[in-house]
Amino acid sequence: MKTRSRRAAWMGLAAVLGLAGCAGPGAVKVDPVAVNATVTVKADPGLADAPSAPSAAASPSVTAPAPEWRRTELYFGLRRAGEAGGTEDRGAWSDARWQRFLDEVVTPEFPAGFSVFDAYGQWKSSRDGNIYGLVSKVVVILHAATPADEARIERVRAKFKALTGQESVLRGTQPATVEF
Repeated sequence: MKTRSRRAAWMGLAAVLGLAGCAGPGAVKVDPVAVNATVTVKADPGLADAPSAPSAAASPSVTAPAPEWRRTELYFGLRRAGEAGGTEDRGAWSDARWQRFLDEVVTPEFPAGFSVFDAYGQWKSSRDGNIYGLVSKVVVILHAATPADEARIERVRAKFKALTGQESVLRGTQPATVEF
């Protein structure tokens, strides 16, 4: 009974993939790297007794979904509200200085792309307890959930803190569905 249920489930999967246009009239092969198993299922119901072991003569295959993706937002405070925007001191950044930071720090870490938005925010300093309004930029990066991408994000945050003397660069990361 278990064997028949397993075969029926795999046949259902093959039918769904075929109807969705993901598989031709041949076999559907699931990528072993993505799901830690390999199963070959024939779309022809007459082949219901096909083995569940890997097939060497596989027809066109459909691979499992791409790696897991993340959406990370980084909040960079450029100057306190009310401060002049054109100075090059550690507290206020001009548009030209921000562009240099993007060109020299963010772009080399994420050459595939990112988005930037203007923002205004407030935060309470742990140093003096005051609440500050900040003219800010938000950088949004869609990236694979890999240690290498995590390290790139942390390098960008560390570089900005070193350049500005700020306590932090706020980071928000969440799972993302990404389609190209």
